[in-house]
Amino acid sequence: MYGEDAYEAMGPVPTLAPGERVLWRGKPKKSAYIADKALSMLPIAVIWLIFDLNFLRMAGGDGFLLLFLAVHMMPVWLWIGSAVTSVVQWRNEDYFITNKRVIIRKGIFNPQRQSVFLRDIHTVQLHYGLLDRMFGSGDVYINYAVHRHGKHRSTSGWFLLNLQDPQSVQERIELLALNAGAVRNEENYY
Repeated sequence: MYGEDAYEAMGPVPTLAPGERVLWRGKPKKSAYIADKALSMLPIAVIWLIFDLNFLRMAGGDGFLLLFLAVHMMPVWLWIGSAVTSVVQWRNEDYFITNKRVIIRKGIFNPQRQSVFLRDIHTVQLHYGLLDRMFGSGDVYINYAVHRHGKHRSTSGWFLLNLQDPQSVQERIELLALNAGAVRNEENYY
C-alpha cells in the first residue's frame, strides 16, 4: 500500500496484549503529511518575509538593522523549522489497527503511544481537506468514549492523518468496532 520505503521507516510493532494481533498498519502519505505540516504556516511566513524585505530595502543595509530583522523574521525561521521537522515527524508516526484497539505512535523527542479500545469507539468519520484532495489522501477521525470509574463521562477523539486510502481504513475500524460490541445507541451513551 505504501511501498517498501514506508514500511522500513516504521518502527517495530507496539507491545500487544495476549491474543491481540495487528490487522493493519500504515503511515500518513509522505507528500501529503509534509505539505500539510509545512504549508500551515506558509501564508504568515510569506507576508512577514515580504514586509521585512521591503523594510530592509527601504532602510538600507545598516548592520544593526540586519541583526534586528534576522530576529524579527522569527515566523519565517519557525516555518522553515516546521518544514524540516515534518520529515522526521512523518518517519516517527505509525498507525496500527489490531483486533482489540487502534494505536497511534508518534513523536520526535518524546515518543508517545495512544490507543483506544474498539469497544469504546463511538463514530468514525472521513475528512478530506483541500490538501488531501490535491495529494489523494484523507483523514479518519475516531470519536471515542472516555470512561471514569466505570461510567461513560465524555467523548474525545483523534485523527489518523493523510491516509492514502482513508475510506477502507474507516470501514475496517467501523466493522471491528461493531464486532467488538461498541455502543452505537445515543441514549445509552449519555
